[in-house]
Amino acid sequence: MRATLSLQNTIITMPLPNTFVLSNSVSETGNLLVTHQVGFPGDGLTSRTYEVYGVDAIWHNQYAGPDTDFIGMRKQFGYDINAMILLVAKHLSDGLYEVISMNASPRSLTVVCGSTKMRRDLPPDMFADPSM
Repeated sequence: MRATLSLQNTIITMPLPNTFVLSNSVSETGNLLVTHQVGFPGDGLTSRTYEVYGVDAIWHNQYAGPDTDFIGMRKQFGYDINAMILLVAKHLSDGLYEVISMNASPRSLTVVCGSTKMRRDLPPDMFADPSM
């Protein structure tokens, strides 16, 4: 897969990394273990395994571009998915972004959002743990 970016009549085409989830399992401590492969086409793939404590949350900003430097973020939270959904609801009520799509499971949250705000305009505790 390739991404095309147009900046003031200049077109840049670049390969996007491939990510393949190989397996999901449960660790001895009861947390989710994810093994995946990551790599750019033609460069080979690297296998990685990580343990998810709580919820692995990802935000993708679909409005990222020249008017905003908030592209997205990823963080592991030590709380359950219910607290994470309430955090997204708080972000919506604060007008930080709009939700384009959201997918939630007990250990994973992916929010595809739209925001034209700059990172400096976002509250510093925007992605703080919900209990704080």
